[in-house]
Amino acid sequence: MIHNASFERSVLKKHGIVLDGVFDTLAESRRRSPTAEGGHSLKAVCVRELGLDLDKAEQPSDWARRPLSDAQVRYAALDASVLVRLWERWR
Repeated sequence: MIHNASFERSVLKKHGIVLDGVFDTLAESRRRSPTAEGGHSLKAVCVRELGLDLDKAEQPSDWARRPLSDAQVRYAALDASVLVRLWERWR
């Protein structure tokens, strides 16, 4: 599961990696609600579908820096867990 798999595909393609067979929550949100109020960002989809307001404060942080901060790890874990919850809701 990925939100906005087309972006991930474009990044990975530059490195010779093909990404197939993933459930794209952005594409599914657009398919289900083409004119959804608030749009189709992961934050907007989580509010609309799960009643969950994601804190996206870590999104623009430096993800190349190692080790990741505790806040970055929590952010990434939450993003991953909501993708599972969205998939379970929509399957």
